[in-house]
Amino acid sequence: MSDALAGLDVAWPRPRPAPGAASTGLVITTWNRPGYVRRSFRSLARSGLRDVVVVVVDDASDDRRTRRLVQDLALPVPVVRMWRRERREPGIHRGLLAGWSLCAGELGCELLANLDSDAIVRPGWLDVERALFRRESARRGAVVVTGFHAVRHRVRASHADFREKESVGGMNLLFDRAVYEAHVREALAGRNWDWRLVRALEAAGVPMLTTRPSVAQHIGRRGLFSSAELGFDVATDWWVDAPAVELAARAVGRASREIVQRTRAIVKKLRG
Repeated sequence: MSDALAGLDVAWPRPRPAPGAASTGLVITTWNRPGYVRRSFRSLARSGLRDVVVVVVDDASDDRRTRRLVQDLALPVPVVRMWRRERREPGIHRGLLAGWSLCAGELGCELLANLDSDAIVRPGWLDVERALFRRESARRGAVVVTGFHAVRHRVRASHADFREKESVGGMNLLFDRAVYEAHVREALAGRNWDWRLVRALEAAGVPMLTTRPSVAQHIGRRGLFSSAELGFDVATDWWVDAPAVELAARAVGRASREIVQRTRAIVKKLRG
């Protein structure tokens, strides 16, 4: 067993996925917050998943509702469930390392992706991300794709259906095994893994691309990696390619008038 899987109980679906049966391994980490997890799973179930194995890694939730949601998750694709026996510290990076190690190793997935459990997605989201990845990687080589355009991450260049960013968050990423081995695995050595990953990608000249419009949205409020300035990390082009702050706020469901005003001001500043 891989060291990354130590301390985890693994529940395999039946039939057990064969190596290489799916091109993509999607990892979702959970810990308590059942309200967010329920909305995220409902969105995922309606998104038309195909050609993917989903790996859910629960970081020893002590809320029975969250554990039940993980246990009962029903998708049209195979779902592997992992349960950490003991939570010693916040462990998003450890859950991702365990899930991606399984996907890249035993499951033989070509592409690796993640989605936070306080995020929702639009129908066809994964197909949109994979199409962008395959097209641009064929042109450029190594790339990293996300379906989430956070306004606080500056844009280097805009194109018809994607943006090139100076930075991306870790809420939703898609890359291949080569990028995982070269950059992602090392970044997962500790907390703030996404910040270390962005620095490594920048140093290596690996483009960071976001779909346009966003196909994933953050619904968590003031989470560990949320923007303290905005109160929310939100995609302001959720569903439509415009600074639709009110629409993004409604998707989140808890935005205050002050947060909307701050977001508008930042969007206006970034757009000159």
